Amino acid sequence: MKILNKLTITSLKLNKKRTIVTCIGIILSCALICAVAGMVTSFQYSLINDTIKKDGSYHVIFKDVPLEQEKYITSNVNVKESMIIQTLGYAKLEGSQNEYKPYAFIQEMDKESLKNMGITLIEGRLPENPNEIVIPEHINSNGKLNLKVGDTLSLDIGKRMFDGYELNQNNPAYSYSYEEDYDVNNEKIDVKMHKDYKIVGIIERPSFESYDAPGYTVISYLDKSNIQEKQDIAVIYKNVRDTYNVTEDILSKNSDYQTEYNRDLLRYSGVSDNTGVNATLFWLAVIIISIIIVTSVFVIRNSFSISITERFRQYGMLASVGATSKQIKKNVLFEGAILGLISIPIGIICGLLAIYILVNLVNIILGEYLSGFTLYFAISPIIILLTLVLSIVTIFLSCLIPAIRASKISPIDAIRSNNDIKIKGRKLRVPKIFKKLFGIEGEIALKNLKRSRKKYRTTILSIFFSIVIFISLSSFIEYAFKLSNTYYEKVDYNILVTDRENETAKETLDYFDKILKLENINRYTIKKELDFYVSEDKYASNDAKELWYNGGNDLEYLPIYVVAIGENAYNDFVNKLGGDIEEYKNGGILINKNVTSRNGKRIEYDVLNCKEGDVLEGYSKYIYNEDGSNSVEEEDKYEIKINKITEECPFGISKQYMTSGIPYIIVSDEFIEKYDYRVYNMYIDSSNPDKLQEEIEKTDTNMKNNITNYEEIAKENNALVLVISIFLYGFIAVISLIGITNIFNTITTNMALRSKEFAVLKSIGMTDKEFRKMINFESLFYGLKALIFGIPIGILLSYFIYAAITNMFETVYKLPYTAILISIVFVFLVIWTTMRYSLKKAEKLNIIDTIRNENV
Repeated sequence: MKILNKLTITSLKLNKKRTIVTCIGIILSCALICAVAGMVTSFQYSLINDTIKKDGSYHVIFKDVPLEQEKYITSNVNVKESMIIQTLGYAKLEGSQNEYKPYAFIQEMDKESLKNMGITLIEGRLPENPNEIVIPEHINSNGKLNLKVGDTLSLDIGKRMFDGYELNQNNPAYSYSYEEDYDVNNEKIDVKMHKDYKIVGIIERPSFESYDAPGYTVISYLDKSNIQEKQDIAVIYKNVRDTYNVTEDILSKNSDYQTEYNRDLLRYSGVSDNTGVNATLFWLAVIIISIIIVTSVFVIRNSFSISITERFRQYGMLASVGATSKQIKKNVLFEGAILGLISIPIGIICGLLAIYILVNLVNIILGEYLSGFTLYFAISPIIILLTLVLSIVTIFLSCLIPAIRASKISPIDAIRSNNDIKIKGRKLRVPKIFKKLFGIEGEIALKNLKRSRKKYRTTILSIFFSIVIFISLSSFIEYAFKLSNTYYEKVDYNILVTDRENETAKETLDYFDKILKLENINRYTIKKELDFYVSEDKYASNDAKELWYNGGNDLEYLPIYVVAIGENAYNDFVNKLGGDIEEYKNGGILINKNVTSRNGKRIEYDVLNCKEGDVLEGYSKYIYNEDGSNSVEEEDKYEIKINKITEECPFGISKQYMTSGIPYIIVSDEFIEKYDYRVYNMYIDSSNPDKLQEEIEKTDTNMKNNITNYEEIAKENNALVLVISIFLYGFIAVISLIGITNIFNTITTNMALRSKEFAVLKSIGMTDKEFRKMINFESLFYGLKALIFGIPIGILLSYFIYAAITNMFETVYKLPYTAILISIVFVFLVIWTTMRYSLKKAEKLNIIDTIRNENV
């Protein structure tokens, strides 16, 4: 056996090209496993780190916990760390020029809370005693105060009351509500204490303060000797995966607690209380890991199969001088072990290096667009160990079939080199019409495929697997994008101006025209709105009736938003959809897809049951009668032709709006001008939103209108969308590169092994033109056969991925047309390119030397 092993090592050294090709296959496989696993962990760690920075590291907050029951939470054996947050109340913020945020909301936090609640310090320091306070930066930028570190802030603190009810941060400032029943004087602060605070620091706006909260969150230090009867307790569990179970256990002993989970942190940590989400993640992991392992096994198996094919004569000679089948089998496995020992470490290093380079390139090139989001290179020892184990298993499985095949070889057949060609003459027959269509070259090409099935099977399987993997993973990425877009969507505007002062649409448009004369405006949408009510029985889809109406909205007429977005934005939208502007002007573009949540599961559905070209009949007014019935007036009736149905949204209309069950119809300004429309909002994409906000406020000296700067949230959302895109596109790019490399490697090696066959054909009179034509037909047959089997299997796998996704996100299955088309184009492109490369090498060979040449 030692002699055979020495012979194997010598053979590997002498046949350097073959050894290098096989090693490259193993290195690619290991690098793929390591890179994919490393990309997932790095991406996950980056999301977790960013969430902790913004939202804090706590897992759950228990609200309004009585002082005597605090020990049941803080002393729980599963709690690693607990934090106390105490709300003192509200204080009228004198000088605030934002009428929607007239208060300071005062909270006290202990040392642990200040560290773990996502408090980001911009200037100064955090409070160290109950007389010190930090203020958010937007108290100055948004409230137009001029507070700075070192100033004293005097506050009369108490409960915020309205009509006998206590209000909190979830209740907007009722003094400025649109409801006529509310009286400004009815909302007041029931003062309980007066405090003078020294401002010691300025922080970023806390993530737990919503944009429509009535109070700016200011934070002081909590003296635990002065704790109130009730407080909030935030906890970090020892094991994040126990979050929901332990919380439910605590709640079971006292169900009066309200809880608030740090859901983003839990989601990114792979923790969910939704069994559908867990099932989706499990099956997606199974499918993706299976695809990676199968890909890896096949890449390495191809290399070994080609290597074994090339060395059949050598194994035949060994068998003829006494080598047993068992010894030959062990010898092949030994060769795999040697190659694995060399290639696996290199593959792991290449995988780690690829992730490291990718992470740093993204941070360098896209750092400006990531808005503080940082991608981290994060690899755990488990990833390296997993890669090592999977690589060893992969190499063993890859070697096993070629080893068994080599051990069963007949010495005579191997020495004569006819082991791969065992076929009866009648099976090589080709229909006469085939010869007439493709000529003698096509006939020879087809016979080549028939007579050497094993040799060609490897090549076709390489192409087949590449097709299957690309189609299935393309579907995975499409569904992943659709799911992520229901949580995070790219925001294309950063300033929202809402006119609440003017009573007529003309007055509002005149006010918006003044704004448009200012600088730093790249794009804008002035949203003109018109109500449109259509018959539920006639137009509502079955899904809409089930998901929307049964949820308490059982109306006879379905509301639709008819919206005009301005001439420029409308023209851009129509051009984006590939439509004709003049043709579309007299109709509408329907955005029919809506997303809702039920039992923690996202559901996408069509609201209207209609198709392109249909004319919808509806009414501009909807009347609620005193007897509880609903009605419309015939004189308010009008029609809209649906020119296009799309899932795309125009500038200023976010898909996040598509969660109310109310569809949008986008129309031209020319269309909406015929009716009595209303105007409230203008959406602006500004190159300098802070400066533009200041300029707009100068035009509105009475501060009656609302100007919201979305630059921060737009940057955060866009950064997340960008990172998710990089990860998903990077994933399929790696898989595609592996597939292309595998096809190239298999075809070039196979062509090299056939050099003697090509030399014989040329020696008997085949011209270069005929030879190239024969190879072109072979390329065509490779591609067609692989596509015939690969496309259906790819579609089947894409459906399995869809079925796994539906546990978490229910949507309509979409046949991956684009991926199929790309597969067809690229298969023939890669095969044609590879064959051209191989042909150039074959044409340089000397016919006599090639025929005489024997493999070492």
